[in-house]
Amino acid sequence: MYSIYADMGGDFSQDIIDKINIIPMDIIVDKETILNTDDFKNLSREEFLEILKNKDMSTSMINSFTFKEYFKKSLEEEKDILYICLSSGLSGQYLQAKIAADELLKDFPQRKIEVVDSLAATAGLTILAEHALKNRDKEIPIEKNAEILREKAKFLKHIFIVDDLFHLQRGGRLSVTAALVGTAIKIKPILRVDAEGKLTVKEKTRGIKNAYKKLKETYFEDRNLNSKELFISQCANEEGAQILKEMILEKDPDVKIEIIEMTPIISIHTGQGLLTTIYEGSEPN
Repeated sequence: MYSIYADMGGDFSQDIIDKINIIPMDIIVDKETILNTDDFKNLSREEFLEILKNKDMSTSMINSFTFKEYFKKSLEEEKDILYICLSSGLSGQYLQAKIAADELLKDFPQRKIEVVDSLAATAGLTILAEHALKNRDKEIPIEKNAEILREKAKFLKHIFIVDDLFHLQRGGRLSVTAALVGTAIKIKPILRVDAEGKLTVKEKTRGIKNAYKKLKETYFEDRNLNSKELFISQCANEEGAQILKEMILEKDPDVKIEIIEMTPIISIHTGQGLLTTIYEGSEPN
């Protein structure tokens, strides 16, 4: 049996949390560092949303020293490690994890450490963690499990609606002029995670109804018909998530839809009102 690790760049059910090791990540508010853990004991979701309304926040990647501290626990128990990492296109911690793995294997040459670049965030990591656990239960070797996950990562779809254009502007993804004009004429940018795991603008629509319609259309155009699992991840937009869920179920009642609250690690960079569909696609990104 090998240990499975992930990080707070994902959104995980309690069932998954009980079965894998989730490495916390730092949130920075007014130069104060808060450790964001899977139990949210240092910063509740309610407290986070209140701060997000009123203050600038940022995140800090996990460094190689921290990875070594967490990974060492499993290695000392003579367990190999499979780590599913937040997309390398969104954070530098994939490289930090690889550095940590290389250094640890010098001290534990008999062990194996597989670092998987998820090319994903939020529920994309959830989907990979679910597959990783199923594969481990089937006694699939760690190297093969990692290979399967890397291939599945290429097909994960993340399609975002962003409500606050000025949040994107502060993050450098839009100019001030574009944010001003877009807000005035009610432009709703639709973003996606691309083949390199980076957040990019897919297209732009006018009005929230058209944006929801586009999310629905995109899902039915490129979903994997062998998978009926769809996550709708939201940040302070439960109402919108329910509307989108009903729109999708109206066309296909058999879709298994789970609405989840997006991890603060991603919400910080996209702002409140965000809505995301996450699922396995029929074609690679």
